[in-house]
Amino acid sequence: MRAFHNVLRRYYTTTTTSTTTSTTRSVSSSCVKILPEVANALYSNQPVVALESTIIAHGMPYPQNIELANDISQILRDRGCIPATIAIKNGIFRAGLHSDEMEDLALAGMEGRAVKCSTRDLPLVASKQRYTSFDGQNVWGATTVAATMRLAHLAGISTFVTGE
Repeated sequence: MRAFHNVLRRYYTTTTTSTTTSTTRSVSSSCVKILPEVANALYSNQPVVALESTIIAHGMPYPQNIELANDISQILRDRGCIPATIAIKNGIFRAGLHSDEMEDLALAGMEGRAVKCSTRDLPLVASKQRYTSFDGQNVWGATTVAATMRLAHLAGISTFVTGE
């Protein structure tokens, strides 16, 4: 496990800054790019819920997959939680996606631009995707339950939701 962390740290260093009224503090992860909304919630001790991305890319056909993802995100928001979909975009581990990225991920599964990633696949997918584009389009790694739990932990997210 330590070797896994060392490989990831060598390639990924990201800091997301959260600003309050007069001070600036950092919420950072050494290898996960955290969406600012998610970073702000973590900094403010608001509830953040990690969501797997395999269901979006591979679990359902388009457009049902993006509709489900949006519905789940809205349910979480209605209950005061910030959703953080976990995925790999062009070789970068991500905690939280913008709506246009969610839409692209939903299409990527159908178009063959997304690969299913478990924990054992993370270093390989990250290293391959980092230098690969698909005709100028984004290449995605859709995380399984195991990979989502691992990357969420690295991002400092302790709560995780998955399907039945």
